[in-house]
Amino acid sequence: MQRFWSAVGFLTTAPTPTHRFILDQQTLFWFPFVGLGIGATLSALAFLFGALFPAPVTAVLLVGTWAALTGALHLDGLADCGDGLLAPVPRERRLEIMRDSRIGAFGVVTLTLMLLLKTAALTTSPVIWPALLLAPMWARWLILLAMQRPLARSDGMAARMRTALNVRSLALFALPAVLLTAALSTWHWQVAPASVVAILTALGVLRLAERRIGGVTGDVYGAVVEVSEAAFVVMQRFWSAVGFLTTAPTPTHRFILDQQTLFWFPFVGLGIGATLSALAFLFGALFPAPVTAVLLVGTWAALTGALHLDGLADCGDGLLAPVPRERRLEIMRDSRIGAFGVVTLTLMLLLKTAALTTSPVIWPALLLAPMWARWLILLAMQRPLARSDGMAARMRTALNVRSLALFALPAVLLTAALSTWHWQVAPASVVAILTALGVLRLAERRIGGVTGDVYGAVVEVSEAAFLCIASFTIT
Repeated sequence: MQRFWSAVGFLTTAPTPTHRFILDQQTLFWFPFVGLGIGATLSALAFLFGALFPAPVTAVLLVGTWAALTGALHLDGLADCGDGLLAPVPRERRLEIMRDSRIGAFGVVTLTLMLLLKTAALTTSPVIWPALLLAPMWARWLILLAMQRPLARSDGMAARMRTALNVRSLALFALPAVLLTAALSTWHWQVAPASVVAILTALGVLRLAERRIGGVTGDVYGAVVEVSEAAFVVMQRFWSAVGFLTTAPTPTHRFILDQQTLFWFPFVGLGIGATLSALAFLFGALFPAPVTAVLLVGTWAALTGALHLDGLADCGDGLLAPVPRERRLEIMRDSRIGAFGVVTLTLMLLLKTAALTTSPVIWPALLLAPMWARWLILLAMQRPLARSDGMAARMRTALNVRSLALFALPAVLLTAALSTWHWQVAPASVVAILTALGVLRLAERRIGGVTGDVYGAVVEVSEAAFLCIASFTIT
């Protein structure tokens, strides 16, 4: 059992009967089982804490225990990766930053977002023990996968841990996690797609590390663990938000719209933004700026099925035409588009295209604009309804100021982090919010409240306002 105790001693703060840790293939075999032990401990504590405390307190206690069981080693690696991989500096400087024991702004934001994400996921998940059981197990197997990637430097923890495994060994070491996932998915289906998402997310972290610093370090191993665990525990309500706001395929066709789902709206916006940012780099390498801008605007519309653009066009016809209130609501119900709608829609597409064409750096705006816009839907939900039926009435979910502030926190933190490098995103966020409030005020004056179309107009107008301010330059 020496190899087992070596794995326990290496991955946790648990006391072991040996202080001499051997790291070889036999030890690595036990890594997923140590993860299972962490998961079993957390699952047992989840039942205990759940019987004593409300869900938010239980979630915080579990996240704290999760960190304590590993001595916060992986969180430390995540913070270092936040500073090193995300800061706009040369490769050599990235490695220096990751060696530094101090934490910077990017590290603080990354660490805070990760803890918030885990806490929120555990708070909102209807059944948490399957995720708690499997997430640490898969994360420890992913360390083995990370070990097979190139090293960023020849010294450090990653170099000392490096142990070559062939595909057969990796598959064998993953088998316990696969079998347990298959067994639990017959009762709690979410663990199957969660496992796939966790693996893909870890691969994304490894790819980012290879692009930014040329390979992996011990900090990257920690980031792989934390990011994959967080990805695992965020499912179910997340898929409802994705299915509701985008055209992306989801593993469930039953969409639940409640406060737990609404929490994920800004994160779905962030996903849309991340997709657009990645495509911006791809299109920018192949086409001139105007063509890239048109392709991005088209993709943006496709990702949401042009739902928000349809709402904007209906608002153009209904809110701008000089007709009585009752007639405005009739116009907005009509599936046909009128002159005001055509002009509004055309101007919006031209405005987005022009802003993306002229902006010197577009990816920060692409990342943040959809995130803030989806949060603004939550703000719009708190306004009076223009009619008692329709999408706005079905979506209506009351949120207090505290919840709205909590749901906005990820966007605020990411904006603060990016503004240290691209300052325009800070005023762009403020202008986007003010512009959305202007749309809501206009709707309340013209039709007495909000409709589903108004939600779409809020999204489109706030995104366009964000892009315009973010493209501002001082010469």
